[in-house]
Amino acid sequence: MIKNLRLGVLLIPCTIFIALIIVGIVSPDSFLNVLYAWFIALMSSCGWMVSIGMIIMVGFMVVLIFHPVGKIKLGGPNAKPKMTYWRWFAIALCAGIGTGIVFWGSVEPLLFTMQPAPGLGLDPESNDAVMWAMRTSFLHWSFTPYAIYVTFGVIIAYAYYNMKKPFNVSSGLSRC
Repeated sequence: MIKNLRLGVLLIPCTIFIALIIVGIVSPDSFLNVLYAWFIALMSSCGWMVSIGMIIMVGFMVVLIFHPVGKIKLGGPNAKPKMTYWRWFAIALCAGIGTGIVFWGSVEPLLFTMQPAPGLGLDPESNDAVMWAMRTSFLHWSFTPYAIYVTFGVIIAYAYYNMKKPFNVSSGLSRC
């Protein structure tokens, strides 16, 4: 396992990550201010790209449902599924929604109501904060997160099972 690690690829992100951790420990307030400023600048100038990306991923899900390309079997034309569609659906539903309800789904609207994002100028516990919290929660628990999971999961699964690439995230970037 260690022989397969490419240290040149691993060294740069690990160095950046460790440097960020050290800066966050040494000066947490200024670190958070810089991160928040970067986030606001990114969302102000590129937030539309995030929205378009989500629409494209939801569209990709719809294409997989109705287009003949969605009928391609993972593992090749003679592959036999280990479970029925109903069992896969039940697993995905229980894992996604069950985890969300237990850990975050019920707390998220309350947290966003009591502590709305500072850049929005909303008063905590106000009606506007409640509306923003509910809109944000509905966005986080609708089709868009599942579209992200399906898009990348299907791409990586196709590369692994049909193209016989290694089981890596980077295999999804391979050419057919």
